[in-house]
Amino acid sequence: MADTITATPKNNVIPDDPRFVAAETVPGEPMAQERDKAQAGGMHWAVRALAAGVTGAAVVTALNEAGRRLVPQSPRMDLIGGRAVAKTAGALGLRRPEHKERYRISLAGDLLSNSAYYALAAAGGRRSIPAGGAIGLAAGAGAAWLPKPLGLGRQPDARGALTPALTVTWYTLAGLAAGAVARLLGPKR
Repeated sequence: MADTITATPKNNVIPDDPRFVAAETVPGEPMAQERDKAQAGGMHWAVRALAAGVTGAAVVTALNEAGRRLVPQSPRMDLIGGRAVAKTAGALGLRRPEHKERYRISLAGDLLSNSAYYALAAAGGRRSIPAGGAIGLAAGAGAAWLPKPLGLGRQPDARGALTPALTVTWYTLAGLAAGAVARLLGPKR
């Protein structure tokens, strides 16, 4: 058959391939190991990554939104995002959106981009929690110290080290949450 692949230890066909036809496999051989790994449980990697990404985005957005209402020196990523929207619209020759519209566009962009970014935590496999923490730490450092060099201005009400510390902490917590979800939904071995 031209549309099927016979698996042998030499060609290392992945069992999820729809053309897969099981050859005789002996436990412990590469093909048997792949089959056993595929049957070990856990969600498909794409679903796991999507769930982790959405979790990370939701956590960092919730922390940013709650923080701006409760803590005077909290990171104002909503204003930084609004400046980015206005700057991008101007660079494209488009009308600069009003404040509320900038906020909505920025929030939607944050949710989408943060979901994609925090989905990377799932790539850590069994180490997805530390991987999530590391990518969260990197995102927090970027969010704390890159807006000014990127021409987006400084954080409003930023006094001392509290604003950058909160920024790094919130993004790191979101990364840890994304990693925890990826780990929870991963293979059970």
